Amino acid sequence: MPANQIIHAHMLLLLLTHPDSDHIGGAISLLEQFPVGILESNGQDTRPLQNEVVQQAKQRYVTLHHAAKGEDIELDGVRVQVLAPLSNDTQEPTNSHSIVLRLTYGESSLLLTGDAERDEEAHILQSGNLTPTQLLKVGHHGSLTSTTEAFLSRVAPRIAVISVGKHNRYGHPHPQIMERLKRHEVQVFRTDTQGAITCTSDTKGWKC
Repeated sequence: MPANQIIHAHMLLLLLTHPDSDHIGGAISLLEQFPVGILESNGQDTRPLQNEVVQQAKQRYVTLHHAAKGEDIELDGVRVQVLAPLSNDTQEPTNSHSIVLRLTYGESSLLLTGDAERDEEAHILQSGNLTPTQLLKVGHHGSLTSTTEAFLSRVAPRIAVISVGKHNRYGHPHPQIMERLKRHEVQVFRTDTQGAITCTSDTKGWKC
């Protein structure tokens, strides 16, 4: 088994992409309600909220793991490739240190981008590890700081999901991002207009 390959069978994994409250604010509730076996974070565990979640996980004897670029995790038949964070500098801005994962289940593929912005997208592109992916969770709620033309062209998704609050004060998703997705003929689902979105895979593709 390669040194960067990790096998976990029949375990629930809770992912903290980065310490922002809109991404991990419900993590403690999840720890309380589900038998989480692994807590994976981006290493910024000294940030107050993330530190609180980590401490709660320790009390429940959850295995703690810091994601590292290049890791290849096997989880109940799902291949999880860690594309970011790209450095060990945990003092970086949280968005620039987001965990980015590519999941493969049979012929189905999914890219989870957290709040990765254009700098992190560029580094992932340069790494050569990014391949076309059927379903994209759009970065940073559809902000103009993410989902660059080059990144979207490489991912070439058929479906995109934008997790965004209704009438949010930032104006996400940005009209330019929506137009970019339209030009690439991506089918878009938005939580602000459609509510909770569930996507399922039969190993051949995705249905949302």
